[in-house]
This record gives sequence, C-alpha cells and structure tokens, in this order.
Amino acid sequence: MQHGISPSHVQFDVLGVPYAADVAGTRVRLAMPAPEELRLNLNLFEEKYVYADGYVNVGVPHYVMLCKTIEAIDVSTIGRHYRNHPALQPWGANVNFVQVLDTHKLRLRTYERGVEAETLACGTGTISSVIVAIRHNRAVTPVHVTAPGGELTVECDDDFQSI
Repeated sequence: MQHGISPSHVQFDVLGVPYAADVAGTRVRLAMPAPEELRLNLNLFEEKYVYADGYVNVGVPHYVMLCKTIEAIDVSTIGRHYRNHPALQPWGANVNFVQVLDTHKLRLRTYERGVEAETLACGTGTISSVIVAIRHNRAVTPVHVTAPGGELTVECDDDFQSI
C-alpha cells in the first residue's frame, strides 16, 4: 500500500484460508481464522516458573506456557526442547513464553520452528498466547502484547470465531 501497489483494504487467501486486512496510517488490522485446535492443561512443562499451558493451532501449531516472568528464560534451549516434544508431534510446534502483566497486557517471547531460534515477533504466536491466557482466565480482550520486535493488539469474541 505504501508503494501504491494495493489499496488500503485487501482480501487474500493462504492455502485456501481467507484473510482480510485494512491499513490505516501505520496500523494494520488483520482478520484471522478461528483456531483449528485448542487444548489446555497439557502439563508438559517441568520449569517451576511456568504455571499453566496450552496448545493452539491457528494454521500454525503453538505450545504456550504462562510464566511468572520471561526475562531470564533461555528461549533457545527450552524452546528447542518443547518444539520437539513427543506430545506435539508429528509437526512439533512453535513455543511461546508468556508473562501476564494484567488482564489486558502480556509480554511474549517465541521460539519458532523452521527458524529454530527465538524470533522478534510472531503473529500466530501472539494470537495463540492470547487465546490460552483467556481460556485460563488470565486475560480479557482487547489484549496488548509486547514482543521484542514490537506490539500487537488482539481482539476476539468469546468462542474465537472472530479474531
């Protein structure tokens, strides 16, 4: 849009899944599909700083751990361990470490499969993390999420059909 190639409202499809995006200034509003799968309380974690978890597939599988703090987590080592966890096979999953600051604010760090390292931000990881935090009664929409690469805001309905 900034280069005059597309309008401020676009619709597109990724592997048969429809998306719509609107651009207003520097903000992009993206409509995302509902989760394909949601499982809570897998209890795969061994770390004492984790108090709840969940698995969400929003087109990309994510294992989400709600943590007391995410500052000192060795995302590369711990993320790699869970990315390949037997319970998350055959594809493995991205691994999200989430700190709930209050019911409308989360901090997020993500280990991404394929990259096999921590990334600065992950849109599907942000959505998955918000869904798990909401289902564990730790967040309500809108939820502002801060990752090392920037900030996203997630709004959704109660059954996650509109994200």
